[in-house]
Amino acid sequence: MSTIYAIMNTAKWALLTHQKSLQVASHNIANVGTPGFSRQEVILETATPLSSNPGQIGTGVRAEEVRRVYDRFLQSQLAKESQILGRWQARKGAVGQVAAIFDETSETGLSARMTEFWNAWQELANNPSGQAERTDLVLKATSMAEMFNRAYSNLSDLRDQMDDLVSDGLDTVNTISTQIANLNEKIASVEVTGQNANDYRDQRDQLLKDLSEMIDFNSFESSDGMVTVFVAGGKPIVQGKISFSLQGETNSSGFYDVMWNDGKDNLTDITSKIEQGKLGAWLEMRDDTIAGYIDQLNTLAQSMIGEVNRLHSSGVGLSYHTSLTTSYEADPAASLASSASGLPFWDEIVEGNGFSLWVYNTATQGETETSITVDPGDTLQDLGQKVDAVTGVSATVSGGYMTISADSGYEFHFSDDQSDVLMALGLNGFFDGTGASDMAVNSVIQNDVSKIAAATDHRALPGDNRNALAIADLQNANLLAGNTATFDGYYNSLVGSVGASLSDAKTATDHQESMVEHIENRREEVSGVSLDEEMTNLMEFQQAYEASAQMIRVVGEMLDTVMSLV
Repeated sequence: MSTIYAIMNTAKWALLTHQKSLQVASHNIANVGTPGFSRQEVILETATPLSSNPGQIGTGVRAEEVRRVYDRFLQSQLAKESQILGRWQARKGAVGQVAAIFDETSETGLSARMTEFWNAWQELANNPSGQAERTDLVLKATSMAEMFNRAYSNLSDLRDQMDDLVSDGLDTVNTISTQIANLNEKIASVEVTGQNANDYRDQRDQLLKDLSEMIDFNSFESSDGMVTVFVAGGKPIVQGKISFSLQGETNSSGFYDVMWNDGKDNLTDITSKIEQGKLGAWLEMRDDTIAGYIDQLNTLAQSMIGEVNRLHSSGVGLSYHTSLTTSYEADPAASLASSASGLPFWDEIVEGNGFSLWVYNTATQGETETSITVDPGDTLQDLGQKVDAVTGVSATVSGGYMTISADSGYEFHFSDDQSDVLMALGLNGFFDGTGASDMAVNSVIQNDVSKIAAATDHRALPGDNRNALAIADLQNANLLAGNTATFDGYYNSLVGSVGASLSDAKTATDHQESMVEHIENRREEVSGVSLDEEMTNLMEFQQAYEASAQMIRVVGEMLDTVMSLV
């Protein structure tokens, strides 16, 4: 009888074991499309045999464990390459938006507007007294200035967008780190009983991959099955069952710095240490790449404003001035040729030099010339007093601006400014503004195109075109990049660098996508679910299950036979 019951016990365990195998195969099939799922298998071992005569008799099979088919090295490699991929994907998207801002594939780009602006000066030089040419110049200059404004605004908006993405990215990192900490706890509580937390581990690996796309990190697993995750600067965001948050703190530029919170509201700035993942790319684009493009655009606009105004301020239009106010605010008590003045072009002022102020008597049609010298240390107040001392005009300083007004019956204009103080103050300039953001045609010229200073000598009016020619010639002058590039050349270099950056980002992204795809394919070969293989396993486990059931039926019949003999 004991032998019959031993057969029954062997069959029972075989039935239960193959039932577990069927259950695991069913689980695999159900998760064939689940991201990060690793195929599982039941590890079978022969049961402990019984000693008997003539020898040991086996007692069947036992399911020792349910193990996931997994390669730790591949998973680590996938996380590492995903960090790099996340960075290049984010950079490609951002640089692509920059390239759209500097789109020069049509005739509506900034390069075309600049060319039209220089051509308009040439047209004015051909007919310096022409009303149509003067009006067209204002229109072309306004169109170019608005293009500068738009490009600056779009770049600034894109930079703000990168900052918003950084903020959202930190929320994503914090959510993932919290989920990893929760899974750490679940894994430890399962595996302390000696079982494998396969599904929890798969979920955690997938979260680590998602995290790697956001930020660069290092991780290691302790003996209790929990992982610790360190981000840039060696700061932990997951440590056992505890997660630490990253938060954004607004800096002096109005953008978020990435701060690590130790859980006691002690913050450490780790912004500069984040290099990979989408966060690394967004920070780089925000703080370096886009900021650099804005600086270059500003350099171009500032140089154009300064160089055109330098010539225009010493020129003369078809009509003289009765009143002019400086365009740029200055500290009345600070030296004009110092940064303390607050003037955007303070460093262009040459102390010891000066300009000529011409006062025209409308009644007698006579003119007087007065040389105004900018002495070292002169303030706006000092300059105002020198101008105010000239007969026929008065100068007042109020709120950081100087206004020159002609007395009744008088008009005035300037010439031969060797100090560049007129340009630095914005007197008789063609442009207003300090850079790409606020570049605009001077309101005096917008209201009266006769004030466009196409001439250098008032005595040669109206046919003098020398100032218009000089301004038109600026197009071909090497005035940027250490006097090695023209305005067009500098801008073309900027556009070229954007195109090169986009090309590099596309190439790197394609390469990195291939790398990640290759690793994922290798992971699928090891851990992926094959429906064909699982169907084969199902048939095998089903047959084994049916055979075990048949064995139990046979043992039952054997027992019936034995019982009928009693």
